[in-house]
Amino acid sequence: MTITAGREALKQALYIHRKELGRAGRNRKHRPQSWLYPWATEKHYAAAIRAWLRPMMDYVHTYLKNNEEAILRGDSAALVRQDAIPGGSYRRLVKSLNGWFTTYLPEINENGTRDAPPVVFMGLGNIAENLNDFNDAQWQKAAKAELGVEFPMYEEWWEPTKQTWQEENYRLIRKLSDDYIGQINQKTEQAVISGWSVSQLAAEIRKIDGSIKQGRANLIARDQIGKLNEMATQARMEQAGLTMYIWSTAQDERVRGYEGGHYPNARPSHHLMEGLLCRWSDPAVCSDDKGKTWKPRPSDAVLLHPGRDIQCRCAALSYWEELVGEVDSVIAKEEGYDAPERAAPTPHQTPPSDEIAEKRIKELVRKITTEQEAIELGGLLLNKAGKEKRDIFSVMGEYRKFGTTQKHTFDAGSYGKKRIEAASQYYPRNWVELSIKDAKANGLKVKRVSRGYYSHYQREIALDIRFGCELHEMAHRMEALNPQIVSLEKEFYNRRTQGEALVRLKMLPGYDNAEANERVRVDKFASPYMGKDYGGDAYELLSMGLENLKTKKYNTDVDYDSFIVGVLTGVK
Repeated sequence: MTITAGREALKQALYIHRKELGRAGRNRKHRPQSWLYPWATEKHYAAAIRAWLRPMMDYVHTYLKNNEEAILRGDSAALVRQDAIPGGSYRRLVKSLNGWFTTYLPEINENGTRDAPPVVFMGLGNIAENLNDFNDAQWQKAAKAELGVEFPMYEEWWEPTKQTWQEENYRLIRKLSDDYIGQINQKTEQAVISGWSVSQLAAEIRKIDGSIKQGRANLIARDQIGKLNEMATQARMEQAGLTMYIWSTAQDERVRGYEGGHYPNARPSHHLMEGLLCRWSDPAVCSDDKGKTWKPRPSDAVLLHPGRDIQCRCAALSYWEELVGEVDSVIAKEEGYDAPERAAPTPHQTPPSDEIAEKRIKELVRKITTEQEAIELGGLLLNKAGKEKRDIFSVMGEYRKFGTTQKHTFDAGSYGKKRIEAASQYYPRNWVELSIKDAKANGLKVKRVSRGYYSHYQREIALDIRFGCELHEMAHRMEALNPQIVSLEKEFYNRRTQGEALVRLKMLPGYDNAEANERVRVDKFASPYMGKDYGGDAYELLSMGLENLKTKKYNTDVDYDSFIVGVLTGVK
C-alpha cells in the first residue's frame, strides 16, 4: 500500500466513524496519547547479547583453568624444558580464540547473505519481530483511542527494515566480540611482560567480562532497540499518510538537557524538543503553533528524529490532527457549519528536581492568577506527596495554615454545627476566618434536608446525611466569599468542556432523581455532576474535587486533582 493509498483508506474509515459521532462527539476534547517504550524487549536483547558472548568467555576461563600448569611452566623465568616458550600458552589461547570466533560469528558476505545463518543472526530476527509486535500494538492502541477506528496495514516495509537492522546489529556484536579478543590479547601480553600468575590474569579478564556484559551490552541494547522502535513508528505513520509527529521525551530526570535532571548540560538537548510538532521530511525544523509556522529547531536541540540519537528514549507521537482536521472539515462543509479548530494535545512535562520543585511551590503559594498556575502548583504538591508517601492534606499544611480554633456564630436552631466546624479544617485559615466574619455580620444557619445545598442569599447551609456533604457545601460558601475561586473554576471548566454540548443530568445513568432543569457537560469527569452548568456564576468543581480528595469516592483525574490542590494552596 502506498502512502497516498494508506492516507485515503484511513480517511475513509475515519470519515464513517466521525460522521456517526455527531457534532458534539467530534468536538469533544481529546486527551494526550501515550506511547510506551519497549523496556522488556530492550532488557531481553541485553540478556541475549550476554548469552551469546558467554560461550566465548567460558572458553577463555576454561582454557586458563585446564592449562594452568603448562602456562606456569612454559612462562616461568627458569625454563624447565628446552622447548618451552615464554608466553606460548597465552598466545595459543588467543590464536585458538580467534579460530573459535570466526567459526561462531562468521563475517557477512558482501551481498548480505550467508549459506547457514548463525544462531546470533537468527536470534536478532526474533528480537526484531518481538519489537515489531510491541510497536504495532502501541500503534493500534493509539489509533483506536484517538480516532475510534483500527487501521491494520500490509507492512511491506518491515522485511527490508528487519534485514538491515539484523545485519547492523550482527556487525555490532561481531565487533564487540572482536574487541573482547583484542583486550584479552592485550592483557596476555601484559601478563607475559610482567610475569603474572594465571590467577592474576583471570582476575583481569573477569574485569573485562563485566565491562562487556554489562556496560557495552546494555548500551547496544538501548541504542538499537530505540532506533528500531522509532524506525517502525515512522514507517507506520508515513504509510498511514501522517507527515508530522509530536516529540515526546521519556519524562524523567535522565532526559538530556533537562535542567533539573541528571544531565542538565548535555548537548544536544532532547528536553528542548518536548511537545513540539515536527516533520518527518525535515528533522531540522519544528513548530509550536500546530504547524501554522515552522522555524529552525533551537540551536542546542537534537537535529535527529526521536530514537535516532545514541541511547535516545524519546518517542514520536502521531499528530492525528492533520487527518482528523481534514475529515471534520469535509463533514462540517456537508452539514453547513464551520469546524472548530482542535486543540493540540497538552505535552507531558518532565518532573523537576526536588530543589527546583520546592522553590517553585513557594513562588506560587497564595499567588496564583491562572488555572494553569493552579495545576502546576497542585501537580508539584501531589508529586511530593507521592514521593514521600504522605497524605496530600499534610503536605499542603506545610505551606499554608488550614483550619482555625475560632468558631462560627450560627443562627438559633441550627443543625449540624459540629459538621461545619469539622469541614472548616480542610480549608485555608484565612478563608475560614472570612467565613466566620461574614457569619457574625450577616448570620449563618445550618439545617437538615434530604438533599444538601448552599444559599448565599439566605446565608443557609443545608446538609443531608451523606458523608462529605459538609465539605461540599462549605466549598460553595467559599466560592461566594472569594470571587477568584470562581474565576479560576471558569477557566478550568471552559478548557475541559470546550465543544461539549449541554445534556440533561436526568437522562444520564444513575441520575433519575435529578431536577429537570439540571444540565451538565460530561467531558471525562469521574462524575458527570462535576460538569454541572450554572451559567458561569458557580461550579461543582471545588465542591466535588475537595470532597473526592477526602473520601476517594471517584477515580483519579490528575488534571482535576492538581487544579483543586492548587486552588486550595494558591488562592489568596
